[in-house]
Amino acid sequence: MSNQNNTEKPEAKQEFTITVYTENQIGLLNRIAIIFTRRKINIHSLNTSPSEI
Repeated sequence: MSNQNNTEKPEAKQEFTITVYTENQIGLLNRIAIIFTRRKINIHSLNTSPSEI
């Protein structure tokens, strides 16, 4: 059986790059990850490095 009455369109996936500059604090990365988890946003990859700002 075909479902010809289905008018729902699949949602388009969007990709974003987010840059965060922070102080080095214990548990901060976990807190940031929780923000995304609560909004049901997957984190594909992380890149961390020291910087001098």
